[in-house]
Amino acid sequence: MNTPTAATKPTQHMLLDFHRNRTRLAVFLTVVTLTTLAIIPAVKFVGPDDLPAPAATETLVFEWENLPTLRLGHYALWAQHDDTTALLKRFNRSGDTLVSLNGEPLTTWQVSVPAGSTELFVTIEAEGDRDENPNLEMMRAPITGDTAVMKFTDMTEAAGSVILATPTDGNSQINERSGFWFTGPQAQQTSLTLPELPDGFRWQSRVTNSSVEVTTGMFETAAGPDDLSKYSETGAPGFSFPGEDMLQNLPEGLLPPLNLANGTYTIIVSAEPYSSGDFTGETVFVVVLAVTVPDTAEARSGIELVNTARVPALTIRIE
Repeated sequence: MNTPTAATKPTQHMLLDFHRNRTRLAVFLTVVTLTTLAIIPAVKFVGPDDLPAPAATETLVFEWENLPTLRLGHYALWAQHDDTTALLKRFNRSGDTLVSLNGEPLTTWQVSVPAGSTELFVTIEAEGDRDENPNLEMMRAPITGDTAVMKFTDMTEAAGSVILATPTDGNSQINERSGFWFTGPQAQQTSLTLPELPDGFRWQSRVTNSSVEVTTGMFETAAGPDDLSKYSETGAPGFSFPGEDMLQNLPEGLLPPLNLANGTYTIIVSAEPYSSGDFTGETVFVVVLAVTVPDTAEARSGIELVNTARVPALTIRIE
């Protein structure tokens, strides 16, 4: 029997350690393999056919007319499906062109219209508003075939007249051509026939000439007074209808009592967005009725208003 020498003992120990480590490694690999095999059935491998389909992009071809420029806001186009709305495009008018909010002219719009959309509608949004919630709805129409024809309120039947009078000074013998009221000579009923406006819009009257424009109150119905009386006197009540006496507190450049029958002043009734503040600045939204007061106008005699309405409209075709 050979007795191991000192030189062979380290080698034997190394071989023993190798076999022990190999056993441990085999056990470790077996555990890893079994664990992996247990996990694999629970893992779903995603191939190209499993990826969500990208939203379809359509081309919107549009025709428009009479959309006012919103100097303190912008328009937004939305799609409606059941109770869900989707923003499609923000835009405004610049000159004779519709433009994106960065000023680029729009000829066609590339947008994604959600499947199943049944209506399109246009809202007026405040300056700087970029959220996904519609603000003041202006017009709406169903998608019929591939087309939606949206129009603001029909103004065809709008009509009326105005008289010159100044009831708030308590004297019917002086200054009678320095006020205007939308009523008849007996001041017993309104002289305006106006359609109902969408929620968030009101009627507004104003007086203007070549250099000055004075807004004189807003009203929801012509059957009652408007919301302004700052230019009227307080010695007597005004008529119970929209109107104003131009007798005090006039803007710079106008001297009271203002003679409205000198042939230079125009009285206007317009439809204006109202819900969340001023969107148009000094611009009238939609002029509906107007008349230039003749220099021959008599006090408390009806002056016919002319329907000058140019109703905003937007037609969208989805291609």
